[in-house]
Amino acid sequence: MTNPATLVLADGTTFSGISIGKEGSTVGNVVFNTAMIGYQELLTDPASKDQLIAFSYPHIGNTGINQEDRGSDHVQAAGLIIRDLPLFTSNFRSEEKLESYLIRHGLVAIAGIDTRRLTRHLRTFGSQAGCIVTGENLDITAATTKAQAWQISEVDALTSDHKGYDWSEGKWQLGRGFHQGISEKPLHVVVMDFGVTKDILRHFAESGCHVTVVPRSTMASEILALHPSGLFLSNGSGDPSAYQTVITEIASLIKSEIPLFAVGLGHQLLGIALGGKVTKLPHGHHSVNHPVQEIFSGKVMMTSQNHHYVLLEESLPETVLVTHHSLIDHSVQGIRLPNQCVYSFQGYPEGDAAFLFDQLIDAMWTK
Repeated sequence: MTNPATLVLADGTTFSGISIGKEGSTVGNVVFNTAMIGYQELLTDPASKDQLIAFSYPHIGNTGINQEDRGSDHVQAAGLIIRDLPLFTSNFRSEEKLESYLIRHGLVAIAGIDTRRLTRHLRTFGSQAGCIVTGENLDITAATTKAQAWQISEVDALTSDHKGYDWSEGKWQLGRGFHQGISEKPLHVVVMDFGVTKDILRHFAESGCHVTVVPRSTMASEILALHPSGLFLSNGSGDPSAYQTVITEIASLIKSEIPLFAVGLGHQLLGIALGGKVTKLPHGHHSVNHPVQEIFSGKVMMTSQNHHYVLLEESLPETVLVTHHSLIDHSVQGIRLPNQCVYSFQGYPEGDAAFLFDQLIDAMWTK
């Protein structure tokens, strides 16, 4: 017997469906994502913290779950919202069904709602908080009050729950799984962790880099004492304006003239450290098919995006060059310093944008 569930938005709009995860309630920022695949990676992406993820694509769960496709070691999203949960999975790598995975990780989730209607609502009125509640005896007023009282976390505390570690695991290969990266590692990349995903670390290891991951609370002097060949500011969640202490340390790292690459939240923090400002988007960029154009060449690439904030182009000083624009809203997607290997990208450097890693690696070799 199915258990009913209801999504209640902060403006009082309700959507009725069925529970497919843990029983109970959860609250967070309701965002729509246009991805057709990669739901497991998105649920475990640290940048998804505080999100009630609503997939606009109707069938989510048809490729199952496996341990190898995790973006991090934990489910990071606050909840899941989908149209249809398939009865069967079709994937030779599948180890578990999505429903049992959600229950095992304690994630409240709802299926059976009109996600097209929800997406249109969020596009019209912007992302807003929501509350998913399971069970028949629903108090709409209480759920609405919960949603209205919710506030997004300014800083993701989970990104500082380690003392630093080395990473050596390379990319996944069919029939081999994950393997160790190149044994000889003359290049040393220090990753400042705001919520880094495993695939980013694997790319560096695969390219022959010794990778050291440090928490966001690490001071610039401590990072420089590790004698890095290059620096990487990772993706993550939260309001970038709240990371004032970190921004000060990033400014010191820029002065070191060590090659530096930043993505996602790291891109926004770099922009602020260089004198820019950020603004919050009405409904964010959450997709794996976001078109971005490189300004100099005119080349267009399809990118993965998962963020609420963007740099304001008019706030950036003349010393900062804007390199990429979104073709959806013309927002800043990349910046760099013209006379120094310091650059960043708003989306994730994978797929069409994977070449951005190579720019850092090439700069480290020539430094």
